[in-house]
Amino acid sequence: MKYLTGYVKKSGHVVLEKADVCGVEAMMAVCGDLGMPSGEAFGASVTGELKGKLATWFSHIFLNGIKKYGEDYLQAAVMAGTISPAAESPVIGPGCEFGTGCAGMLACGHCAYVWAGEGSGMCVLRCADVLGKKKMVRALSSETGGEDILEIIDDGVFLICPEDMSDDIIHGSSMLTGICDISDDASFDRYLGRMAEGEKAGCIAALLAKER
Repeated sequence: MKYLTGYVKKSGHVVLEKADVCGVEAMMAVCGDLGMPSGEAFGASVTGELKGKLATWFSHIFLNGIKKYGEDYLQAAVMAGTISPAAESPVIGPGCEFGTGCAGMLACGHCAYVWAGEGSGMCVLRCADVLGKKKMVRALSSETGGEDILEIIDDGVFLICPEDMSDDIIHGSSMLTGICDISDDASFDRYLGRMAEGEKAGCIAALLAKER
């Protein structure tokens, strides 16, 4: 399984990490902090220190775990990352500290842990077969938030995006046009850039998985 990843943003924050450990692909994406409509912010501000904490957790803990245990380490990493000591925020998951809220994904091999914070304004979409046709469907919404572990299939697409962009993507299926012809990360970035053109602001991170 080969991961192609990319992101674009007009507002908000994105943390995107990707690596190959002993032939096992891994990635982490966290998107959000869009700001509340009323202008009232809550939670911690998204600083360079916070982004560095996420990147360090991915590179030092998650990747080292994969090196020792392979892609089976994802379950253990989710358990460790979503539970935190008293008075501390978890590193990943719906309760993690990321400005006004976020959605994210931690992927390894053939599985991905995805989450969306309630009221974050961010959601998670994925590609699925609907009546024999590939379509983007909502996996998690910011209305209720939540988390899940999902299978990654060949030519499978995972997309983290603002909730107010999701209907256009789902009904327009713009994410799927020509998606299987993308061959590298640079072309994926260009594709996401075209998809993000328009009046709506926000941040998008995506994963396209292809068999090697």
